[in-house]
Amino acid sequence: MFNNAIALEESYAEAHVSLSHMLMHLYWSHGRNREFLPGARKAAFRALEVAPDLPEAHVAVGRYYYQGCYDYEKALDEFAIARKSYPNHISAIRWTAYCQKRMGMFEDARFAAGTFAVAKAVAEATRSGATSIIGGGDSVKALNKSGLGEQVTFASTGGGASLEFLEGQELPGVAALTDKQA
Repeated sequence: MFNNAIALEESYAEAHVSLSHMLMHLYWSHGRNREFLPGARKAAFRALEVAPDLPEAHVAVGRYYYQGCYDYEKALDEFAIARKSYPNHISAIRWTAYCQKRMGMFEDARFAAGTFAVAKAVAEATRSGATSIIGGGDSVKALNKSGLGEQVTFASTGGGASLEFLEGQELPGVAALTDKQA
């Protein structure tokens, strides 16, 4: 349908936007099948080329960056452009919220909410009697930055080694120390 609209009027930016969103939806709903990404990218950027001031075009490009490339900085830039020209644009607000709520990059305040929400949930579970073990330098850093570092059972900067230890695997460094003591 969108291709038909584009065939009738190639400069119909909204049809390019809708095509891009549909292809991004197919990408996500079909197990992140990368075959849909080139078409989504082409349609989003064509919409932006045809109508550079159209907020919907910036949302489509931002969604492509967010879901297709995991480039959160570029995605946020596009969503900000859309919101600047149309402050109450619900799609721009929604995709900005998705981008800002994802976990990781807690050092940047725009991305901290998701990581800190997980840290809070772990601390609350610990207070309710759960045993909580945090493994990995960045995870411990995020926990401490959230102010909840003292509210877990155990925190290790060992990362992957901590997980292997919990799984019962032999750690080469511990094995070497054990062999020398025997």
